[in-house]
Amino acid sequence: MDRMDDLIAFLRARLDEDEKTAHRAHGDLFSVLGQVEYYDGAAEMDEQHITRHNPKRVLAEVEAKRQVLIEHQPWRPRWCSTCDVPGDYQGREHGCTTVRLLALPYADHPDYRDAWRP
Repeated sequence: MDRMDDLIAFLRARLDEDEKTAHRAHGDLFSVLGQVEYYDGAAEMDEQHITRHNPKRVLAEVEAKRQVLIEHQPWRPRWCSTCDVPGDYQGREHGCTTVRLLALPYADHPDYRDAWRP
């Protein structure tokens, strides 16, 4: 498999995991939060964070990232169909900067490769 294909496969697998987790998530998070005691006054910020990153939003982000991957798929080995044009290839064997940036939030995953960093 080409190195850019490795990165794309890695990113698609992470998006699939995010999607599955969002589908399994409990919808009534405030009832769960109400059962937790906070001693540092962080409950309100936690509630705001959880509300902003609810399963519906995660699913929308997964779909948007999948569309970005379609826009940046390789059309020849190592060439991004959006970023690269013949004669302008910069030797980015691990993919264009856009795809590498999409994978960066998953840098703590054991399958992430440092060579993919933008």
